[in-house]
Amino acid sequence: MGFNQDYNELIERLLPYYLPYNGQHKLSLAIYHQGEEFFHIFEQPSSEADLYEIGSITKVFTSTLLSIEVVHKRLSLGDPVASFFHRSPHLDLR
Repeated sequence: MGFNQDYNELIERLLPYYLPYNGQHKLSLAIYHQGEEFFHIFEQPSSEADLYEIGSITKVFTSTLLSIEVVHKRLSLGDPVASFFHRSPHLDLR
């Protein structure tokens, strides 16, 4: 079974439980894994007029970049925040 078929079967099983609980009428899902793309629309078809509620991805990017710097020992989680904001010398945050 390929990547797309595996995910398609899993999504077809799980989404009917999620949508009524969340009060949603439509869900679009995109996955990119090891060079393969998967896109699934559940319920109504999407159009250019659709608005989507998305989560804050900034936190994901920030924590990923932070963890890379920690792994490469260019940053420590105990470093004072003020050391990164040179124009604000009175910050006392960790």
